Amino acid sequence: MDVSTKTRESFSGKTAFSNIVKFSARKEDKAIQTGPFLDACLGVVSILDKLGSAFSVPKKDVLGNIKKIREHYQTDPGRYKTLDVFLETKQCTGAVLWLKRALEFLLAFMDSLLRDNSSGVENENLRHNILQAYESTLKRYHGKMTQFVFSNIARLVPHRTEFLRAMLTESDAKIEMVFIDLSLYIPDFRSNIVTVDEMLIAHGLDEQKVV
Repeated sequence: MDVSTKTRESFSGKTAFSNIVKFSARKEDKAIQTGPFLDACLGVVSILDKLGSAFSVPKKDVLGNIKKIREHYQTDPGRYKTLDVFLETKQCTGAVLWLKRALEFLLAFMDSLLRDNSSGVENENLRHNILQAYESTLKRYHGKMTQFVFSNIARLVPHRTEFLRAMLTESDAKIEMVFIDLSLYIPDFRSNIVTVDEMLIAHGLDEQKVV
């Protein structure tokens, strides 16, 4: 069975990916509910903890964007019920843009893990996965100094097996469960990123400025 057709009940319940808040499936109207979306963002960002303390600063930046959007959402939950309203009213647009980019990085990293597992890659060094994900997503928006800092952060990531074991939440869980749950988690995660990207483009807010 194609993992994209499996239900959420197929998650093992024994890995971080099965226990964090899930992104909602893409709807026909492509509306993203702000509250549930931000909760899911907090869940996926928690994965950065498994990459070690070196990622505390990047995580702080992402959490700052989530906090900014949530605080504005809480000023009028009825009005800002869906994320597109933020873009229509030009509220927190920078926070939405950078949050989307951070999510793209995490998705690229997850995709690389799945590809390596499918291909039988046994390299314990995750730095390649991190840099590959960075180069395909965030690097184009960062100046030389930020790129240098990120390259150094990537040197401090744990070994592959150490990271995968950190993703297990039960003593009897197996590493293969991480990849099964990840395969189930990614489709809705990806569709939400695509939807946000489409909204940013539609509103002319997908600026390419380097910082």
